[in-house]
Amino acid sequence: MGNRRAALVMAVCVILEPALASAADPIFALNVAIAPGDDGQDVRSRAWMDDQVALAEHVFGPLGVHLHVWHQRSLDARFASIESLPERDALAALVVAGEINVFVVRSLRDSEVPDMYRRGVTWDSRTPPSRRFIILASDASRSSLAHELGHFFGIFPH
Repeated sequence: MGNRRAALVMAVCVILEPALASAADPIFALNVAIAPGDDGQDVRSRAWMDDQVALAEHVFGPLGVHLHVWHQRSLDARFASIESLPERDALAALVVAGEINVFVVRSLRDSEVPDMYRRGVTWDSRTPPSRRFIILASDASRSSLAHELGHFFGIFPH
């Protein structure tokens, strides 16, 4: 929780009083795990992820908050389609501490409207210890990572 709070404080300092920001802007490490599709290939490419990060950098960079894909790994096929809250919570066991974990899946069912699918969600697992992470569906728009990072850093209302 301390790292997210520090990030939000840093972003607020940059917005309200640029002189309060550190000379060395923070770079947040992204740990990206990509699920396989039906064909065994990743549901999204590294180029797709880089495009998501580029737009997020465009949004957060002027605030002094920078992002970099530090690790990319494969996600087990059992997580390719996230259909339930327990399946979201199961991803918590895969979270790497000290990095913003992003899980890219084929599909992400809404938790409240069963017939609806989401393009992304910032999730606080309900299992102790709680972990915060981002899930992006393979059909996520180019701005989805930036949107979810806003939630990750504490901006909740739409």
